[in-house]
Amino acid sequence: MARHVETNTQPATAPLDIEDAAQRLDAAFSAYSKRTVAVIDEFDLIPEETERNKFAELIKALGDRKSEVKLIFTGVASALDELLASHASAHRQLDTIQLERLAYQPRLDITNKALGEFDLDADPSVVYRIGNVSNGFPYYVHLLTEHLLWAWYGDAGAQQVTMGHLHEAFIKATDAVHADLRKPYDEATRGRDQAAYVLWATADAFDLERTTDAIWKSYMQICDTLDVDALEKKKFLSQLRNLKTDAKGEILEGIPSRRLYRFREAMVRGYVRMAAARKNIQLDDQEFDPPPQATIHTPRMSGRKRWMDTSRFVPNIKMGAQYRR
Repeated sequence: MARHVETNTQPATAPLDIEDAAQRLDAAFSAYSKRTVAVIDEFDLIPEETERNKFAELIKALGDRKSEVKLIFTGVASALDELLASHASAHRQLDTIQLERLAYQPRLDITNKALGEFDLDADPSVVYRIGNVSNGFPYYVHLLTEHLLWAWYGDAGAQQVTMGHLHEAFIKATDAVHADLRKPYDEATRGRDQAAYVLWATADAFDLERTTDAIWKSYMQICDTLDVDALEKKKFLSQLRNLKTDAKGEILEGIPSRRLYRFREAMVRGYVRMAAARKNIQLDDQEFDPPPQATIHTPRMSGRKRWMDTSRFVPNIKMGAQYRR
């Protein structure tokens, strides 16, 4: 005999305004539990700035009501900075936590744990290579590990996870990356191999920011490895500057006062590193670049400038060396 179930749930309607939304959240949270927390994940993927700004107004409204509602926003820092900037009082309502990239050992642990669930042995170089390419971003560690396992699963006769499986994982993972991470690179490099080499060179370090000299050195090494003609330095610098323009997807941004370049969105550099790995280019991940020379003003010299060698303030560190076995 068929069972008939009836409900009296009213259809949801949009809030009339921000105050109405705050009141509804208060009521819903109170009815659910005494300590309810809501997570707004990937906040940066909300495309319209006006929609993101409404969250700042909601935070203020909840604060005015002395609400017990707890909200956690996650996403790219620039989008969350916009959230704070859009309403001055939002700073008083939020605590911000900067999540640093993973050190080497936690990267290796993620992959090794996944392999262990399947009782798999892997060439240690495979695990280290995933840690290297990921550049410390957990998203890329998980993505590459997932596609590594699928590559092994598709190889019926495989007894061990090999570098061949990893190369297949690089190909599949670059195709599977979220479109918002892939789009800037595709726009910048479509039909432009040299633009790709410049971007690979920009990502050739653990540092998020690199000097033009460091990028140039990496670029020359990449061209030598690929056995292709490198651009003259003047044309290389022009290519680097062009990658900051809207026509090239604004994938890079410069810091003129410090003579540095970095990716506009740090997560994109992880995709760039995978694109290089797909072409068998291994980028660096462990050494700090030497810092740029700083120009400072000294009152005793009546406004004249002098150069200070900042490298003497930087300890001699190799990232991840302490984790090697």
